[in-house]
Amino acid sequence: HWQRNRLHQTYRLAWAGTMAPNVLEYARCQLEWMAAPLGRQFDGQRGHPYALRGVTVAPTAAGAAGWSADGEEGPAAPRGDADVPTCVLASGGSLDSGPARDLLLRWAEDADNVVILTDYQQCTARPPVPVPTGARAPSGLSAAAQLLAAWCAARDRGEEMEDVVHVDAMTVRREPLAGAELAQFEAEEGAARRVE
Repeated sequence: HWQRNRLHQTYRLAWAGTMAPNVLEYARCQLEWMAAPLGRQFDGQRGHPYALRGVTVAPTAAGAAGWSADGEEGPAAPRGDADVPTCVLASGGSLDSGPARDLLLRWAEDADNVVILTDYQQCTARPPVPVPTGARAPSGLSAAAQLLAAWCAARDRGEEMEDVVHVDAMTVRREPLAGAELAQFEAEEGAARRVE
């Protein structure tokens, strides 16, 4: 459909997920489970139904580095135009950790790009997170669950979902241990070495 209607000339279609290449390869290996017309296509034309020529598979956000308006082309960008709107297909779980979260954070304010969730199974509660004193506590729901809740609330009101939806997207930042935390860690490591 994407190629036949020449949508690839106007939009990019990407599949973001750390396991996306593995899932695609597994699907390619399951030829015996395909319908007979697909099997004949594979046998006669040597084309594979899961070739997905119009889809760029992005297991990392770095693979999609050229998909923003920063002017630098990434390795996965099929053409040299970095300002082409992109539709990213992602699972709900990858909005809390994964390439879809990174792309969502990068594109949150650009209406030309869209991240589409392919399932609602990962729209769940987050595990409790320690919050430093004085900091605002994050939502207890995953990013996908927050988006789904906003959509359901709008649907219940008989309206379309707002163009701007505030979502708590958790990001991980590593900081080196210092002071008492460093001393405690070194003591625990030393005790573990002595036991071994």
